Amino acid sequence: MKAIVTGASSGIGASISKLLRKENLTVVLVGRCIESLQKVSDQYNDFIIYPCDLSRASAVDQLLEMHPETDVLINCAGFAQVGNFSEQDWESIRCSVEVNALVVAQLCHHYLPGMKKRGYGKILNISSSVALATSPGYGIYSASKAFILQLSRSLAAELVGTGVSVSCLLPGPTATDFCRRAGIREAPNAMSSETVAKYGLYLLEKGIVIGTPGIGNKLKQALKQVLPARLGSYIAKRYLRWRVSHANL
Repeated sequence: MKAIVTGASSGIGASISKLLRKENLTVVLVGRCIESLQKVSDQYNDFIIYPCDLSRASAVDQLLEMHPETDVLINCAGFAQVGNFSEQDWESIRCSVEVNALVVAQLCHHYLPGMKKRGYGKILNISSSVALATSPGYGIYSASKAFILQLSRSLAAELVGTGVSVSCLLPGPTATDFCRRAGIREAPNAMSSETVAKYGLYLLEKGIVIGTPGIGNKLKQALKQVLPARLGSYIAKRYLRWRVSHANL
């Protein structure tokens, strides 16, 4: 059986790839940096490495041409920009929406017909806990992750009885390169990427549609749902300001 993992060069994607390989799946590592992909593959000799800039439509088309079918799809690629929306560069915003949301939809759209025809397939889409709350300072990331959440829910409902399942992982803070790239401090009590990856594959195995790892993360999500909107936004702004100001600590 074959699995394709985007965002496989580090973090949750890399951890999921290693776990899938232990299950004797043929795993295609998709990421932008070939050196980082090679580091992930060093533990095994039979990973398939596929460097690909998912923000480029032609590169995505080539990926689908090279790997037209798969049994398992893990959509883990994504990145965030921090700052006021109106002050951000439009091309960077476009790339963020392309990678975080549109490519997820495109890969699902491409691989689902074959999965349905074979009567078997599993898709895991990586969203985020920020999909559930107002996120001033990184609204595009939050919105794109909300897109993934709602798309996953809808696809899961459409696919009932087909032998194909779609799950959506909503991790809280996770210790990866994500924060460094976004220019913010790592959140306190961040979970390891290995722990989050194991939970994501648990969702996939059990066919659970939505899941968040960690009791603390679940409680924080529940709290966000009951807080008054203005208070939630105020807290989110102050917290992000603190993480930006302490980025190098």
